[in-house]
Amino acid sequence: MHEGHDHPPRHRGHRLIGTGLGHNSHGGKPAQWQSPTAGQRPPADGTPDFDLVERAFCRAAETASDATSLLRLAKVPFIAIDGAGQVLRLLSYRIEQETEVGSIAPGFDAATVVYHPVPAPRVRTLRRLRFLYHSVDGLCELALDEAQALRDATPSSGAAEDAGRS
Repeated sequence: MHEGHDHPPRHRGHRLIGTGLGHNSHGGKPAQWQSPTAGQRPPADGTPDFDLVERAFCRAAETASDATSLLRLAKVPFIAIDGAGQVLRLLSYRIEQETEVGSIAPGFDAATVVYHPVPAPRVRTLRRLRFLYHSVDGLCELALDEAQALRDATPSSGAAEDAGRS
């Protein structure tokens, strides 16, 4: 028995070549084995390994000579329509980095907390990717999956500047 489930004696948790998906599959497609870390959340559509996609975008963004093409490849719309029918226009994207060196837990009474420094081997550096859009209601920040879920209204002719004036 491992990770909360049992295996027949000959299986022992190993995937045999040619036997299809491994034992962590559900419904015929691989399940995400990574767990979102603090400050991250799973994507709305449950895409497997989406955290890896987001990480790949961040790495590519650091060295991209053409940010516009990178955004197009990532299917991030420059002009979009949200679920309420409002027009959103992409202004910028930001990659934030945070290093977690401590944690808190509730104390014995509701007014206090207990602080625990994180041991050096468990210190984590987290990245967050945010896209800044403008709408008639003001500015809003979206995660990569939220931006990709918007209905793309970017003109396909490449005349996004003209459409941005309307």
